[in-house]
Amino acid sequence: QLGTDQYPRELPQQLFNRTEGRPLAVTECVRAMFNQGVILPHWGAWRFDKDGISRLKLPDNVLDISLERLREISGESLAVLRQAAVIGAHFDMEILAQLYPDEPRRVYHAIAEASNARIIDYTEDRDHYAFIHSRVRNALQEQQSERAMRESHQKIAEALLGMDEGRPGRAYDLAEHFALG
Repeated sequence: QLGTDQYPRELPQQLFNRTEGRPLAVTECVRAMFNQGVILPHWGAWRFDKDGISRLKLPDNVLDISLERLREISGESLAVLRQAAVIGAHFDMEILAQLYPDEPRRVYHAIAEASNARIIDYTEDRDHYAFIHSRVRNALQEQQSERAMRESHQKIAEALLGMDEGRPGRAYDLAEHFALG
């Protein structure tokens, strides 16, 4: 969201030409335009560099921008995010924190870092997050060995055992993680 309805009239067409209107692609394209100085805030409106648009560097697949951001995340945070990826496309902070009982700051730091990098996003539920795209989650899972994945599933299942029995989806999640662990 640009924060104002005063934007250059060419901007929507330029965005559509590059993204075909796909929401994730639009978001990434606007971010790239801002980071590369193609759009800049100017006295309550946005200034658009028409010549700069031709120099805008975007990968063929805009999703690759999100995947590239994984390289910017610290190794310690990546380890936590790999666990989150095993939990699922949507994950609960409570489960993730139970996997690191002695390191709550590590978990919070990883969530903050991933959120700032737009790898994950908040959902409507409190302390509930989702990966912005399945390919981001898959990339994190692919960084783990089969053995590490099995161990993660087992730890997640054990964490779920200690949680409220009335938690929505708990029985399914338990069965899934025990089966894969």
